[in-house]
Amino acid sequence: MANLNASDSRPVRETNYSPEIFIRTDAFEAGSLGEIGFDLGFEHESNGSTMPDSRGWNRLYLVTKTKNDFFRIKLKLWYREQEDQKTDPSASEGDDNPDIVDFLGNGEFTFGFDYEGFQLDLSSGLGGKGLLKLDATLESGLFESSYWYFQALAGYGESLIDYNQYQNKFGIGILFTR
Repeated sequence: MANLNASDSRPVRETNYSPEIFIRTDAFEAGSLGEIGFDLGFEHESNGSTMPDSRGWNRLYLVTKTKNDFFRIKLKLWYREQEDQKTDPSASEGDDNPDIVDFLGNGEFTFGFDYEGFQLDLSSGLGGKGLLKLDATLESGLFESSYWYFQALAGYGESLIDYNQYQNKFGIGILFTR
């Protein structure tokens, strides 16, 4: 049977880039909440593809994060920079994805905790149709600073090319850290 999706079914279908510039405060103690810190920044995210697969957007964001001995919480809120509407769908000028906020919303909330080599993070989009993502790592014991990595997600925006396509995915791998 022929693979009808052969051109889109490659090991690396899309590479997303996300350069940013930001200001980060030093973390400060906040009683039982633990340490609190803030970031204020500008981010450009794009996939570097040509039309018709080109996707990209710019956003200003504010991140607040806190952590203590038991948990981590991160709230990232953003404002999307508006672009001019496309006059020609094949032109590089203009907005490649004018409805991206309808799917990705205006922020992301992450709750996480660590326990004896096990780390769990649960992320959810704020507004829009959203994305729910669960990331877990567990010390592997195979190599120094290596971890089993598990990820499950459901929703929109896992990649720019498919930001408006609902997806369910599960992944497993090995994570190496320094």
